[in-house]
Amino acid sequence: MSALQFPALNRTPTLPSEAGWHRESTPLRGLLRPSDAPIFIIGAYSGTTTQLLIDVHPERVFYLFEPQDWAIRQLRERFGSMPNVRIFPFGLGDRSGTLPMCLYTSDGCTFMKGGIEFKEDPQYWCEGEMMEFSEFMARQTAQKIAHASLNIEGYEYVLLSHLARTGWLERIETLGVSWHGSEFKTVVPGPFTYFGDPVPPWEDMQTLLATTHDLILSIDNWQTWGRRGT
Repeated sequence: MSALQFPALNRTPTLPSEAGWHRESTPLRGLLRPSDAPIFIIGAYSGTTTQLLIDVHPERVFYLFEPQDWAIRQLRERFGSMPNVRIFPFGLGDRSGTLPMCLYTSDGCTFMKGGIEFKEDPQYWCEGEMMEFSEFMARQTAQKIAHASLNIEGYEYVLLSHLARTGWLERIETLGVSWHGSEFKTVVPGPFTYFGDPVPPWEDMQTLLATTHDLILSIDNWQTWGRRGT
């Protein structure tokens, strides 16, 4: 497995030498302990990662979070009849509200401000709903998370920092992160949110995660972390 080079644009998800290997799902085989804790897919998009993880852990409860309305429709078509899948039409973040998102209908749709600014054409932007993480969890029975998959186009810097500040990071058994950042390099100092909030550099995020978790996998722009002591 290759070391993570950042910023990385090579997003190859497989190892050609191992049939069926996928960076987001294979590392979880035999890793998660038996429990009732759910799996969170934050940035579920149209469900590719969800299906991979369901194939590995069909016995788990899955929470899917996706603020794009067209993607929510696809998620409901694919998984709406499954009793162990719950679909939420909003993102999870450091605040609650209706926020601008760039690049509507794209897998790069993000709450982050980058080199691509809003345009009047609605194909480029939308408004997305976000719920503050602790507010969401206060409404849930489960108070621990078996696995959280984050593919949120740069907002991982904000959300992970917020999880650490609020104590939720240490309640996540395993964590998968798709890191972004090179697309924000045209912005100085960037990246930052549409509220103008700066985010920590990638190196600081590695230090933050290492306070509670151990690095299990690092390939391309993907990392899997496991909570220390589990």
